[in-house]
Parts: sequence; C-alpha cells; structure tokens
Amino acid sequence: EERMCGNGIRCVGKYYFDLTGRDQVSVATLDGSKRLYCRSDLIAVQMGRFEVPQKIGDYYFVDTGCPHIVAVMSGSEDKERTKLEEVGRLISH
Repeated sequence: EERMCGNGIRCVGKYYFDLTGRDQVSVATLDGSKRLYCRSDLIAVQMGRFEVPQKIGDYYFVDTGCPHIVAVMSGSEDKERTKLEEVGRLISH
C-alpha cells in the first residue's frame, strides 16, 4: 500500500478544481495532508520535505518517500530518448 501518489493526487485535484472552480484544496493522504494549487490548468502539490538529490552519473536520485531517478534532457532528441529508455529498463522493478 502506497502512502501517496503524486500523479494520482494531481488527477484528483484536477477533477476537484474543474468541478468547483476553486484554485486550492487540502487532501488527506496516508502521508499526511497535502495542499494542492491550480494555476492555468497546471496542478501543483506541496509534497513535503525531501533530501537533496544525489547525482549518480548522468542522473539524479531523489527520494520523496518513493524513489525517483531524474534525467535532465536538452530536448527530445532521439539519441537522448533511446538512452533514457535503456536506463529505465535496467532500473525498473
């Protein structure tokens, strides 16, 4: 059982904001209360504290309660996308 899903809570927020016309709401999760904001159809969530990202090779490791690997890309170039897909297959579980 996950304590909170960032993408999932954004979907809930989008539904709520579209339904009510409001631009802020607090949502109770197993990881505590999260504040959501709607700005021009973009949904932001105050996720809480997390450690400073660690650089590992070309990537960054960030643990927000659920580990993430972040790749900074200069664009949508095929070479970068292919490399990212290869790395993703190696580290996914």
